[in-house]
Amino acid sequence: MQQKTNWIEKRQSLRNDVDGMLSSITPAEATAQPMDVMIHELLVHRVELEMQIEELKSANNLMEE
Repeated sequence: MQQKTNWIEKRQSLRNDVDGMLSSITPAEATAQPMDVMIHELLVHRVELEMQIEELKSANNLMEE
């Protein structure tokens, strides 16, 4: 039997990973303008969605097998 996934913890982990990846291309919070913050949030969300898509494709392939 498979263990149930804790999606809240999974999302937070993904967000932390993405924040780390994008920290080098976005300004620090102290100097960020509202538009910069919004762009950062959108980039984080985009990468999270791309990672979720990959997970879903992998799960779909497993189910098909």
